[in-house]
Amino acid sequence: MDAVIPIARLLADTGLVTPEAQAQARTLLEQHGLTSPRKQQIAMVKVDRARALLTEHLRITCDNAECMTLAADTWPGKAPLIGAPAHCAICGGSSQRRAARFLAVALGRVGISRVLLLGGTPPQHATLRELFAADPIALRTVDGSTRGHSAAEAAPHVAWAQLLVIWASTPLHHKVSVAYTSQAPATLSVITVTRRGVESLCRGIIAEVERPRSR
Repeated sequence: MDAVIPIARLLADTGLVTPEAQAQARTLLEQHGLTSPRKQQIAMVKVDRARALLTEHLRITCDNAECMTLAADTWPGKAPLIGAPAHCAICGGSSQRRAARFLAVALGRVGISRVLLLGGTPPQHATLRELFAADPIALRTVDGSTRGHSAAEAAPHVAWAQLLVIWASTPLHHKVSVAYTSQAPATLSVITVTRRGVESLCRGIIAEVERPRSR
């Protein structure tokens, strides 16, 4: 006898836990001939095909209002299904990832894709790069606790950047930051964020980017 698993478990493992989500998923599987209305189990040989089908056609978000809003904007005309937070296509169950996704959208609205960050620690920099891996945001970082940088070292980074962020609540020696801020052109947006933590940094940048500017 072929090995089987409950269809309900397959759907739950994919993040589809609400009755509405499971009903839509079953309909999709039935439409593609992978099960029928009377069956409660599915053969293991079909599981990989079923998972691929669900991933391709369904969009899952958690019940966080921000994730639902961003999902609606990201996939217009395709209503997302409410599922387990770990399977949310927006945040993956992480408030840091949610904030980073909203930041990427906010930067995209104002045409910014290259960000130079002064301050923060190497582990925080690694986290930020991971969070932006799927977004069109290029990030360069400067460890503010290191030796002072020369103007010549800082110049190409300043010329490259569209946004210069000073993370003031982290270790950031003046001798490091001044090499960058002293030669920032008038056309370069420079903002200061005093909040701690990666999520708070993202939220702080969003607040500054979306702040109405006087003419």
